[in-house]
Amino acid sequence: MAKMKWRKARKISSIEEKYGRGTVLKNGRIILNHVDSLTKRAILAELGWKMKTPLKPKKYVIVPGLGIRCHRCNRHTQIREHSVITEKHLAQPFYYSRWYYCNNAQCRTNQIMPDEFKVMKELQETWGE
Repeated sequence: MAKMKWRKARKISSIEEKYGRGTVLKNGRIILNHVDSLTKRAILAELGWKMKTPLKPKKYVIVPGLGIRCHRCNRHTQIREHSVITEKHLAQPFYYSRWYYCNNAQCRTNQIMPDEFKVMKELQETWGE
């Protein structure tokens, strides 16, 4: 912090007070690994910096609770569902209302989609009329 200008050092000390010591500065580098992305944006905005990549809105919602166990790594999965059912989903012959997601980075299984969450499109054609 010795090479920084006084204003920036004062901002960093106020951010450390607000978000916790050791959150912001370590050996002249910003360390933000343990805070969520909205907090990162707030901290960087206070410093006058921007994040490199914009945040994409998630197309799913994580349902509270544990899902089934993964059939490969035997760990509990997350239960996920669509945040909004769009026209694109409704136009398909079927879509999944919920699915299970394996968080294990070493596991090859990402999504488990059982038939119990499968939503089939109803036949809208009438025969002979």
